[in-house]
Amino acid sequence: MTDFKETSDVTIPKIKEPLTSDAFYWQHVLEQPKIVKEAGIIDKLDLNAFNNDLLVTSRDRISIYNVNNLELKRTYQSVSSRKVDFVRWASYRKTDCKLFTSSTDEGRINIFDVDNSKPLRVMSFNSPQAHTNSVRKSEFISYNQVISFSDDKHIKIWDIADGAMVQEIGSDESNTKTAHEDYIRAGCVFDQGSLLVASGSYDHTVKLWDIREKSLKPTHQFNLNNPVESLITRGTFLIAAASKTVKIIDLVAGKVMQTLPNLHSKTITTLWNYDDFWFTGSLDGIVKIFDTYFSLVTSLNFVPTQLLSMAVNSKAFSVGAADGTVISRRFKSKDNEEKVKELLNAHIIRKQQHQRYFQLQPDDEDFNEQFASMDDDTLVVKDMERKKLNLQSYDKKLKKYHHAKALDLTLQRAAKKPEIVVSMMQELSRRGTLRASLAGRDDQGFRCIANFLIKNIRDPRFNRVLVDVAIIFCDIYRSSIQSSKIQAELFKRMKDEVEAEEKCLKLMMNLSGQIDMLLNNSFSN
Repeated sequence: MTDFKETSDVTIPKIKEPLTSDAFYWQHVLEQPKIVKEAGIIDKLDLNAFNNDLLVTSRDRISIYNVNNLELKRTYQSVSSRKVDFVRWASYRKTDCKLFTSSTDEGRINIFDVDNSKPLRVMSFNSPQAHTNSVRKSEFISYNQVISFSDDKHIKIWDIADGAMVQEIGSDESNTKTAHEDYIRAGCVFDQGSLLVASGSYDHTVKLWDIREKSLKPTHQFNLNNPVESLITRGTFLIAAASKTVKIIDLVAGKVMQTLPNLHSKTITTLWNYDDFWFTGSLDGIVKIFDTYFSLVTSLNFVPTQLLSMAVNSKAFSVGAADGTVISRRFKSKDNEEKVKELLNAHIIRKQQHQRYFQLQPDDEDFNEQFASMDDDTLVVKDMERKKLNLQSYDKKLKKYHHAKALDLTLQRAAKKPEIVVSMMQELSRRGTLRASLAGRDDQGFRCIANFLIKNIRDPRFNRVLVDVAIIFCDIYRSSIQSSKIQAELFKRMKDEVEAEEKCLKLMMNLSGQIDMLLNNSFSN
């Protein structure tokens, strides 16, 4: 039987997760960021796989920067009948990166040659098949065809040779049936040249289409319960971002395999797939990195920017923000990569050195001979007599499973040491006996618990624990509050404390917003 352990005074223990080799790699492999500012929000970033070009989609133009130093190389202008026609999306043809497609709020789709600032071809323009609303995404589905996803709820395929529409997905000729019931803001192709297309909409659904069937019904449909913001493919999996949640869809099984809830504090706006990792970017300014097993590796912080786009390849890691900021971090050179590998190996060795083995020292005289043949990583532990613990009165009650009495004894010391009471409540919660310890109290016992909660619930050291305790406490005594004036008065005082804390938090949030605004202004200047 193990010894009884005394109640610890630690109220909020610090939890430090061990740093994995992948997390260590990402924290050391990137260079210092380079920053450039565009006039409008950055809807899309794309990296050229054959050189150092970074394709940036801002509101009023498309630009190409050298990713090494973020020097502007060329700009492209969209042809429009409006004075202002915002550009929404620009992405390379992956086979050669000599062409790229862009889409606009007017519903046009432009094909650009990277060496020419004017469009090579303009599609979805002055024709019955043209989109009637903003095209939020367009990309090459094959070498000479482009697919477009629009806010008019239609998905269309275009031929870049003559600019004509080749096929409309999920819609009939009379337009009484559309691919989705709301704006289509996400879509992806299963590799260029593939016959499978996925679309995500603000109608909370993700649909999978086989373009060979030309059917009005998708091959699969999944409900995500929130507007779909971004889609990427990874092998036979489809990764979908909706609100703060990411869902992993197994296309072979035809079902949602895994749900990763509340990954960010704000809406996830962009996903990206690269090598053995995939990434999520959010309005909270955080990029989270996941491995092939869909486990979180580490996070990169770009606060206070609100991230809208991202692009990663073997040369650089780039993000685009709502305030027009483009941040790019190059991967370190080969010489620096060797240093990173050396650091990584040293990190692994340090972890291995922490794995020590314990062996009990025998009482016989042959121990010295035994010790000479032991491994260097073996620690010898002498068998010493166990010391008798001088337990506190509340620990003695706890040892005898008198949980309510143990809590009462700690409450007697609440004025000088409130952390002991909180520690006891944590211990009772861990044992699953907190509710029983709080229940069945007379007015005097009720007053002791209530007064402690009223006095300490706003203390930042204890509020995480005491809020949970207060919820249980209210649930236990909600039926008896009408029959006791003392309970009603104490609950009213507790309510006043909670409202005061809520008001304080709102003021802090307002202050945080003002500070963010100041930082953004100074950052842009």
